[in-house]
Amino acid sequence: MASTRNVGILKKIDSSSGTNLIKIYQPGTLNLATKVAEAKYDGFIASLRLIVKINSIAEFVPPDISPLDSDFVANSKNKTALNNAEKIGLTILIGNADNETPIELNDVWLLSQPPYYYVDLLRLLTSANNATVSSDESIYLKLKDLGKGLLTATDMLIVRGNVIETSDYEVPSPAPTFNINCSGGTSTGTGGSGTGGSGTGGSGTGGSGTGTGTGGTTTTPPVAGDTSDLFYKLGTNNGTQAFENPQTSGKVTFTASGIDGGALIYLTDRQPGSFYTSSNPNAFVEFSLAQGAIKPTHYALKSRSEARYYLRSWKFQGLSGADWVDLDTQTNNTNHDTPDQWLLLPIPPQAQYFSHLRILQNGETSDGYYFICLGEMQVWGDYQI
Repeated sequence: MASTRNVGILKKIDSSSGTNLIKIYQPGTLNLATKVAEAKYDGFIASLRLIVKINSIAEFVPPDISPLDSDFVANSKNKTALNNAEKIGLTILIGNADNETPIELNDVWLLSQPPYYYVDLLRLLTSANNATVSSDESIYLKLKDLGKGLLTATDMLIVRGNVIETSDYEVPSPAPTFNINCSGGTSTGTGGSGTGGSGTGGSGTGGSGTGTGTGGTTTTPPVAGDTSDLFYKLGTNNGTQAFENPQTSGKVTFTASGIDGGALIYLTDRQPGSFYTSSNPNAFVEFSLAQGAIKPTHYALKSRSEARYYLRSWKFQGLSGADWVDLDTQTNNTNHDTPDQWLLLPIPPQAQYFSHLRILQNGETSDGYYFICLGEMQVWGDYQI
């Protein structure tokens, strides 16, 4: 299958930047641990924000706009205030990877609005929901002196973004190696046996008899955090080798509706960590298996290693054809209330096997946002190749 990965943009701009070109993104150059060496990537920037913290110029004072002001008057006041404000210029540019002179796309004025504020840089690149950057292109920023100098030691800009990168390079699929059942353990009990008594009385003979009982076979549920789940089995080739994150080896691929913190690879690395999506309604975290499919019986979610934003309402879904099927629905589940806390959930019996599954956020978090914040994820069931 083609290579797809999520990468995060994180760049600090300070007084040392001067008026130099600052490269903030080029496809295939970030998060090299998840990059397929032979692949050539195109990038789809899903979010790109600038955090502005400037203290070296006079603080911007918004104009006094009356509710009675017409739109024309209000816009005129805003324009006058911005024109008169102290500011630093910032230009966003695009160039190709062969070092041609980058082309200026847009400009924005940076003001002093303590403690900080945000600028949506994506809107400066495109009017669409994401900006496409081809494999031979790069995105740059450049500061401009508008009469009040550039950044000083008290100033700082931070660029944060999320990119989905794709490549036509076909990742070799791992060879089929095993069929496993990772649904938990089984136990069998055997009932006791007894022999009836016999007796003789008068001219009659008492009856005799024997009885044997056998106990039933039961399936014990898995234990969240153990090594019986699908991702651990894939990562160890069913226990025949040392664990390797199955995302790194390409046996499973995770995607998300957007990423505001951490990395998707944390969800299967068996280490404490923190991943969270953008705060948008119907946020999701999805995974697909490179080979085979699973008929799930249980799943477990571990809260991230930081407090707040605990999941409360969500659906666990499997992809059937072109439709997502609800396998489990949770509404206002308050069991997650501390960091690094596991929650194990059963799934009603399923007749179907799935190779694509996801967590779909279905309501606000504990703090009233729409993040999906997780530290780790596990799935159990009958896995077949």
